[in-house]
Amino acid sequence: RHEWIRRSPVESNRMHAERLDTLTVLFTDIVESTRLRTTLGERDAEDVLTRAEAVQADVIRSERGRIVKGLGDGILAVFPAADHALRAAGRLAARLDALAERVDVPIDARVGVSAGDVRETDDDVSGTPVIEAARLVAAADDGEVLVADVVRALAGSWSQHPLRDRGPRTLKGLGTPIHCWALDWRRLPPPPAPDTGLV
Repeated sequence: RHEWIRRSPVESNRMHAERLDTLTVLFTDIVESTRLRTTLGERDAEDVLTRAEAVQADVIRSERGRIVKGLGDGILAVFPAADHALRAAGRLAARLDALAERVDVPIDARVGVSAGDVRETDDDVSGTPVIEAARLVAAADDGEVLVADVVRALAGSWSQHPLRDRGPRTLKGLGTPIHCWALDWRRLPPPPAPDTGLV
């Protein structure tokens, strides 16, 4: 798998040196992929999971995101603006829900979004925002998008996304609680019909 998350030629250009950028970080994780394999069998489950990866990659790139790497059953991506990351998070959750209906199997994703100064290397990113986004994925319920308060603040008036206050969360490995918001993606307008054949 991961054929859909291969980098474009632009993404494949190696950075000449480590650099520091202010970025919004998005992690995804497909819930209980092992159960899909048990329910559907290896071949059919692999097909569904590959299509789920393709949907995520399509949404991320359409919102100006850069896929850093695939993570087994999830993706790590970065965005130049918080609003783009929020749009991507909502759209990919909705698109995966539509895919689940189409193939008649549950496909839930947990999504975590944070932002701040991130150190970039040739093929990875690191820093506290990356850790926060990963921990938010772990803290999210099935099908939930958890957003750090810094992302909501950065998006500001650009963001029209419905967010529900989830209060402060103490996340593993982080000394200071992170105030979180849940993106209520089901209240977003339906996404336009994709023209990629993925869903």
